[in-house]
Amino acid sequence: MDKRLSRDSVELLRVEVLHTRPDGTPADPTIYPVAVAVTPADVRYVLSTDFKPAQWQHGPAGPVAVVLVGTGSDVGTLALGRNAVWVRVQADPEIPVMRADMTLVVY
Repeated sequence: MDKRLSRDSVELLRVEVLHTRPDGTPADPTIYPVAVAVTPADVRYVLSTDFKPAQWQHGPAGPVAVVLVGTGSDVGTLALGRNAVWVRVQADPEIPVMRADMTLVVY
């Protein structure tokens, strides 16, 4: 899924987060801290310094990580073109890092 964003925009980016227990039943990730990173789409590995703190909201399909993106935000000015979106959940002892099913297209 693509989300289009003008390079001049400062907007909340919402990323759906699905979390399940080992037995496959749904779990609530909102009890853990969450962070979001935005990198050029061709980046295969995200650095820990790329992640910025995010907040949890409840979306129509479940938990959503929300972070402000764009010039002046913690994420900063976004690269023109296609960008990957990453989510990290601090679920001690596990810390899953997931690439979102979304491409942020900055024009």
